[in-house]
Amino acid sequence: MGRMLAICGWVAWHTRRPFDGTRLRSAGTLLAPGLAVMFLVLAAVPLVVPLSDPQPEDVSVQQVFDATTAHPDG
Repeated sequence: MGRMLAICGWVAWHTRRPFDGTRLRSAGTLLAPGLAVMFLVLAAVPLVVPLSDPQPEDVSVQQVFDATTAHPDG
């Protein structure tokens, strides 16, 4: 447990360290909105990709008997 806390503290110190300077802090404030937008786009991908699949259409029984329906792929 102690090693894990030490590793987490080391990682936190190294990720915070580049943004401590005033010159690099402005770069960090520009980077954060870009990361937020990237994460939003990545989160939307699983929702948008299935929309490209062919969707079923409403068909009446008479259209099925008359064979006037078309396959969505064809």
